Amino acid sequence: MRGFCVSYGELRREVHSVGVPMRRTVDGEIVAFNCSVPSFVLKKGQLEEDLGPRLVTMVRNIEAGLGMH
Repeated sequence: MRGFCVSYGELRREVHSVGVPMRRTVDGEIVAFNCSVPSFVLKKGQLEEDLGPRLVTMVRNIEAGLGMH
């Protein structure tokens, strides 16, 4: 399981995104982090191979810092 989802221009065709949810709610709220990038600056596979895993790591570190493990 990757832990992230990607969007290839679903909202705007020139913007691609990757998103990661936190595994638990925060004060009853669902929290997710995303990174959106203009499609013309991305290399093939960059969302899945680089940005997605890095965003997952960042979110898991935030969860650890909040004592959410």
